[in-house]
Amino acid sequence: MPLVYDITVKIILLVLSFFLCFIVTFDLFIKEPPVWPDEASLIQISNISRGDILADYYHYPSIYPLFLDLVFSLTSISIEVQRGISLFVGFVFMIIFCFFVLKISKTISNSTKFIAIPIILLVTDFTFLQATRVGRPEIMTLLFGFISIYLLLNYLEKKGNRLFFILSSFIFSLLAFLIHFNGFIYLATIIFFTILDFKKSRNMNNKVIIVFAILLIATAYITLRFGSTFINISKRLEIANAQNSWIFTVFSSKPIELKLIYLSLLVITSLFVFYVIHKRQIQLYVLLIPILLSWVIIFLNKDFWYAVYIIPYSYLALFIMISTSYKKLTEIKIDSAKYRFIFTIIICFTILLANLKFHINILAEEGGDRYSYQKYITDIRKIIPDNTSIFTSSIPDPFYAFTDRKNNPLTRFPQGFVENGGFLKELNETDYIIYNGPYGSNYYGNLVLDYLRKNLLKITQIGGVGQYQAIIAELKPRNQRVNP
Repeated sequence: MPLVYDITVKIILLVLSFFLCFIVTFDLFIKEPPVWPDEASLIQISNISRGDILADYYHYPSIYPLFLDLVFSLTSISIEVQRGISLFVGFVFMIIFCFFVLKISKTISNSTKFIAIPIILLVTDFTFLQATRVGRPEIMTLLFGFISIYLLLNYLEKKGNRLFFILSSFIFSLLAFLIHFNGFIYLATIIFFTILDFKKSRNMNNKVIIVFAILLIATAYITLRFGSTFINISKRLEIANAQNSWIFTVFSSKPIELKLIYLSLLVITSLFVFYVIHKRQIQLYVLLIPILLSWVIIFLNKDFWYAVYIIPYSYLALFIMISTSYKKLTEIKIDSAKYRFIFTIIICFTILLANLKFHINILAEEGGDRYSYQKYITDIRKIIPDNTSIFTSSIPDPFYAFTDRKNNPLTRFPQGFVENGGFLKELNETDYIIYNGPYGSNYYGNLVLDYLRKNLLKITQIGGVGQYQAIIAELKPRNQRVNP
C-alpha cells in the first residue's frame, strides 16, 4: 500500500503541474513575453533586403534563421507559428528531461523516491516556460546541449557503442553552438571530458580519436568562419560593460518572487559545488561544468533570456542532493543528513511557491482579453497606408502586422552597435515611426526622440488601459527634414 500511495501522489502532482503549465502557456502564449524585436529580426535576417541595418549588428550564426525560413516557406509568416516552434521544442525538452532524471536516479542518486521533484520544478518554472513562448533560439540551444550532455554521460559509463555516443554528443553540442554561440557551454564540456578520458584510457579506440580530431577541426573552421561576428560581439560587449547584468537587475529592481528564485539557484549551485568536490564522481562534474558556465553567461549579460540555461541543471543537482541526503538519513542513520535534507526541501518549496506566485500575478495582470497583440497590430494597420516605410521603437514589435504587405519596408532600433550615421540614414528613409519607448537608448541616447521633435508632421495614439499602447508618428516629407 505505501508504494501504491507514493506512486499515486507522484502522478497527481505531475498531472497538476503539467495542467498548470498548459493553462499558463495557453493564456500567455502571445502576451508574456510580449512580441520581442529579436523575434522579428530573426525572420528579417533571412531576407536582409527588408532591413539592411540588421546586417551591421546581427550576431547569431545563420542556422536558426535559415531553419525559420524553411518553416515559413511551408507556412505563412506569423508569430503563432514562430512561437509554436519553441513550444514544440520545449515539449520535447520536457520528455528528454524526464529520461535524464530517470537516468540519474539509477546511476548517481540511486533513488527514485523524489523523482517527481525536478520535473515539477521544471514544468512550473517561469523562466523555462517563458523560453518556450518566445521565438528565439535559446530553448533549441538548450535542447541540443542537454542531449549532448546526456550522451556524454553514456559515453563516460564505458558501456555500449562508445563511438556512437561520443560522435552523437559532439554533433549535438556543435548544433547547439551553431544555433547560438552560448552553446559553447556544451561544446566546451564535451571537449574537456573527452580529452580527460583520452588521458585516462591509453587503449582508446583509434576511431574515437579520429572522430574527435575531425570534429575539433570542424569546430575551429566554423569559429573562424564567423570571425566577423565575434568582432561584432566584442563591440557589443564593450557597450554592455556600462550596463547592469541581469542578475544585478534581479536583485536591485525585480519582484521579490524572482529574487527568491535566483537566490535559491545560487544556493543550489554553492551546495552542489561542495557536494561534487566531496564525492569526486566524474558524472557529477559533467553536470557541474554547465551550471558554472551558465552562471558566467548570466553574470556577464544583461539579457534575461540566457537565464534558462541554468534551470534544468540546477533542478537535477537539487534532486541528487535531496536523494543522497534522504538515503543517508534513513539507511545509514547519519543525523547531520537530516539538516541537509530539510534545507534542500525548503529550497524546493521556495522555488515552487515563488514561481506559482509569479504566474498568478502575471495571469491576473495580463490574462483574458487584456493586452491583445492582434488588436494592437490591427489598429496599426488601419493607420499606416501601403507604399510607406516604417521604423519601430516599440515592444511589442508590430512587424507581424505587415508580413503580407511587401510594399511596407520595416526597420527597427538597432539592438547592437551601428554608427549614428547609419542609424540616421534609416530614419531619413522612413515615413512613419511606431514608438512606445526609447529602446536602444543605451547605444544612441535620445536620438529617435530628438529626430521626432524636429521632423514630426502628425501623431496618432493607439491603445488604452489594459491594452498595448503606442504612438504612430507621421514624419515630414523627406526633403524637409533636418538631422538632430
